[in-house]
Amino acid sequence: MPPTRQPNARVVVLSAASEAFGIGDPARFHGGSAYRCPRTGNTMTPRAGVAAPNTIPWPPLIAGGVTIAAVVLGRLVPLDSIISGGARLLGGAIMLVGLSLDISAMLAMWRHHANILPHRAATALVTSWPFSVSRNPIYLGNTVMLAGAAFAFANPWFIAMAAVAVQAVLMLAIKREEAHLAASFGAEWDNYAAHVPRWLRL
Repeated sequence: MPPTRQPNARVVVLSAASEAFGIGDPARFHGGSAYRCPRTGNTMTPRAGVAAPNTIPWPPLIAGGVTIAAVVLGRLVPLDSIISGGARLLGGAIMLVGLSLDISAMLAMWRHHANILPHRAATALVTSWPFSVSRNPIYLGNTVMLAGAAFAFANPWFIAMAAVAVQAVLMLAIKREEAHLAASFGAEWDNYAAHVPRWLRL
């Protein structure tokens, strides 16, 4: 009689953890590519062979570039007199709102085993909070932080640079990512995009 094949311990443990904590389809841990949405129960599997949306991680480069530009412009052409000292606390609060949006989006992607790198192919379509109010909560959070920095550091150049960042991210990242997600998830993406705006639903 051939020896009984024992299940892989790693698969057993991870599968049990998946079922216990509701963190998705256990196949995600051992070579599978399907993701079962905990909210709807639907399996959203990215189609094979879809190229990554970018080869360069544009969003963090853009965020860093406009931040440096705002600081440099603030030194060369200071406009701090436009913003009162009392606005600094408001600016700090706005920055915290943006940061919390970023963190909550990253945690949602981590819970659903979704790739977070903007130049890599999507591995899951996340539709839970904060993706339920914005298709791009991380980019939105970055924009809010830049706007808040204008008040927190009395540097209006941050607002101008936030506008530049929005356009750059839209052209270099968002539109390409949307085409990638449409090719990867088909009808699931179409339904999601029809109900959730690109930036924010108030």
